[in-house]
Amino acid sequence: PKALELCRERNRAVTCILVEAAEERLPVESHSVDLLVCIEVPVVASAWFPAEARRVLKPGGVLVGSFNNRVSWRGLMANIKSSFMGRQRFYTKSYVSFRTSMRKQGFSFSEERGCCWMPFGRHSNSALIPMGARLERLIALQRLPGLSPWIIYMAKLGQQLTSTAAIVIYGLFANFMEMAT
Repeated sequence: PKALELCRERNRAVTCILVEAAEERLPVESHSVDLLVCIEVPVVASAWFPAEARRVLKPGGVLVGSFNNRVSWRGLMANIKSSFMGRQRFYTKSYVSFRTSMRKQGFSFSEERGCCWMPFGRHSNSALIPMGARLERLIALQRLPGLSPWIIYMAKLGQQLTSTAAIVIYGLFANFMEMAT
């Protein structure tokens, strides 16, 4: 896919892979990854993902990702539309159940921010998007990840991050949040 080619072109120092939900295994060695980034990746909602993320990350490794929350107005509407159109559902799991399953595998969440509350599609170029994003921030909707349509999160496995790693990863997290709002 084009996104994978773009990832490889822009990030030559990292390994960019495509994994289907049915594969149930990430094609990397155990405890070999410092940072696992899963943005717009449906496999994070798969039952096998939490244990597999734990397997591939080194102790203290970090997972940064996004999650499409079934328990949100956008998830409800998308799933109703999918049912009528006979399409596969994209919003398949609640964020709260995802977070619980990750915690059972030893992850602690240091950042969680909800976004995409406004009724704009992913391909919208409406002039109202900046105003909607400001409104989300003004009424602090980002603080409601359990109900948010889309959540950006950062979780670490096991031990605490070093301060240098935390600064670099938090910068990455902040960039994702800026792109999302």
